[in-house]
Amino acid sequence: MEKDPLRRSEALLAWVRVSSADERVDVVRAVLAGETGGDEQVVLAALRVLSIALARGVDLGSDAPRVHDMLERLDGHPSEAVQRELVELRIATRAPGAVMHVLRRLDLAAGQEEQIHCLHALIRWDGAWELPARRRVIEWFRESRSFTGGHLLPKIMRRMQDDFVASLSTEERTHLAPEIALLESPAVVAPDAPAAAPRPFVKHWTLDELVPHLSQATEVRDPARARTALAAAQCLKCHRLGGGGSAVGPDLSAVRHRFDLRSIAESILEPSKVVDPKYHSTTFQLVSGRVVTGRSAQVSSGEIVVELDALRGTTERIARSEIEASHPSPVSPMPQGLLDTLTLEEVLDLLAAVRAGAVPADK
Repeated sequence: MEKDPLRRSEALLAWVRVSSADERVDVVRAVLAGETGGDEQVVLAALRVLSIALARGVDLGSDAPRVHDMLERLDGHPSEAVQRELVELRIATRAPGAVMHVLRRLDLAAGQEEQIHCLHALIRWDGAWELPARRRVIEWFRESRSFTGGHLLPKIMRRMQDDFVASLSTEERTHLAPEIALLESPAVVAPDAPAAAPRPFVKHWTLDELVPHLSQATEVRDPARARTALAAAQCLKCHRLGGGGSAVGPDLSAVRHRFDLRSIAESILEPSKVVDPKYHSTTFQLVSGRVVTGRSAQVSSGEIVVELDALRGTTERIARSEIEASHPSPVSPMPQGLLDTLTLEEVLDLLAAVRAGAVPADK
């Protein structure tokens, strides 16, 4: 038997792809008998073996509890790719507590792509539902109206919504009638705020300057000042925070579960130091010498539609024949210097608000 965990997992992955119906249970049992450890590639290969076996109709039977135990053991794995596979497998294997687990993942999701992935899995759940869980999904569909993306995104979201509502029982429809009615009502768009006067430059803050003061940012001291700071730094133009903001960038509502105050401050001050691959831009060098940078919104054999500004929805179509070279841009779409017009007290209240995961209300 192969001793190297990665080679073993890859061999099982190859086996499940060519296995007969009778052999698939043996493949699953071989995965369960192996040691996945914490290595991301080993874990992903093992989980994908299970996914393929399930997609091809394997009956877990008496092995289901062992599969569920494996999923539980991997629950704290730091890899986002692993967590995505776990979401799919909990639903596909009807694991105990699967719906509530995926809803928790939904609330912790860093951005709209991860949220949509969780919902796409949830609407395939064919087991029992609790009414609060149904209500939370309906609320999410209403919240997701602020999502941005290609021209197909609204149609896809509407199809997911319709499929979910169609799955409700008559009794559930009665209980959830007010929430369902809100789905059909026009989205409420807040009136544009009057243009604020330009704020004066205060200073170019550095992480070393802020670290000694971070202990004062464990809670918001002045809600009005925090809201002013969030507006001045334009945080809610790209990020959701609690019930407000936009879903262009990662959702900050649950960022406290993943990062401490120092890391939050660093990500604001040095946005290009670490860029989530989901939000990477691409730089296209054209034959004409022009350079275009943005996110690929639509890709076909003949052209690429590049999203230049997610907030305004501006795009540019580039024929593939015009592209001389392309490479990932190391620069974050999030600009630097967002805190430069804030005082120290405003910076600390802003960080406290982000840590709290909500726009502060007056006390």
